[in-house]
Amino acid sequence: MIIPLETFTNFMYENFSNVKCSKNGTHFLARCPLCGDSKTSLSKRRFNGEYNNGEPIYHCFNCGATGNFIKLYSLIKCISYDEAKREFQKFDIENIKKIFKKKSVKQKQIVIPSSTYHDYILNDCISINDNVEGIVLNQYKNKLKEFIRDRNIHNYPLYIAWKGRYKGRVIIPIYENGHIIFFQGRTLINDIKKYDNPPAEKGFVILNKDVFDNSKYIIITEGIFDALSIGNQGTTCLGASINDTFLELILDKTDKGIIIALDNDERGIEETKKIIEESKYSKDLRYFLMPDTYRIYKDINMLDGIVKNIYDFIVKNSYKKFDYTVSLNLRRK
Repeated sequence: MIIPLETFTNFMYENFSNVKCSKNGTHFLARCPLCGDSKTSLSKRRFNGEYNNGEPIYHCFNCGATGNFIKLYSLIKCISYDEAKREFQKFDIENIKKIFKKKSVKQKQIVIPSSTYHDYILNDCISINDNVEGIVLNQYKNKLKEFIRDRNIHNYPLYIAWKGRYKGRVIIPIYENGHIIFFQGRTLINDIKKYDNPPAEKGFVILNKDVFDNSKYIIITEGIFDALSIGNQGTTCLGASINDTFLELILDKTDKGIIIALDNDERGIEETKKIIEESKYSKDLRYFLMPDTYRIYKDINMLDGIVKNIYDFIVKNSYKKFDYTVSLNLRRK
C-alpha cells in the first residue's frame, strides 16, 4: 500500500515529540512513544522512521519495535492492524491528507521535563544590595561589584556565593514563575573550572521566558552575558546547540520573529551557517552580522556603551538567510 510522503510526515509531527527530519525529508528521528524512550535524557531520539519508496518503515533502537506504517498507525491509534489497513483503503489520498492535516509544531508537541527549583542557592549568596558586616563578606561584595562593572550587567540580579559548594563563584540565576530553575556558577579564579552548574537539560531552560514582549524580536545569543546586555528580549541556549527543539520552545513567545546573534568570530559564523543549512525554520529566522565598523568586537556584550541600544542595533543589522549569506560573502572578499 502506497502511503503519501506528506501523510507520513504529518503523522510523525502530530504523534511524536522531539522530531528531527533529514534534509531530503524522508528520514525522521524522534522519541519513541511506544516505550517512552530514554528516561534519563529527554533529548535522545531512538525512534527511526524511513519513507521507503512509498512504504514507510520504522525501528526503535530502545525497545526494538519495528514494522511498517500500517502497524505503527495501529499501535499509535490503539486499533487492530486490520482496522488500520481498512481505514487507509477506505479513503482516497485527499481524505487521508485531511485526516493528518499538519499542525503547527509548537511547544505542546515537546515533552518538557518538570523544573527543579534551585532557590536554595541564595542561602549561600549575597548581592551588591545586601548590607553585610565583616571584612570577608565585604570583600566578596566588592568582587561582585567589580564583576558587574566589568561585564556591564546592571539590570539583572547577580549574586556571589560566600559559602557552600559554589563559594567564590558569581551566581547568574535563571527564573521561571518566580523560582530559580537553573543557574551558572562562574568562577573569578582563572586556574579552576570556569563554570560549575547544577544538572539540567539545558536545551529546555529559557532565559527571560517570563518577560518576553511578543511584539518584539527574541534574540538568541551565544553567551548569557550577551543575552543579558540585550535586555528582556535576549536569551541563550546555555552551551547547548540551537536546534529546532529549542526554537520551537520560543516560537510562540514572539509574533515578530527570532534573530540568531552569535559571536563575531569564525566559530560563531560557522554555527550560524549550520543553522541556515540544517534548521527547518531557517527561512523564518533572521541572522545578525556585525557591521564592518564594529568588527573589532567579538562579543555583543562588548557593544554596551558603544552603541546606544543593543537590541535596536542587532535588529537593524540582521538579515534573512539569503541576504545574510550574500553580505557575509561580500565582507570576506
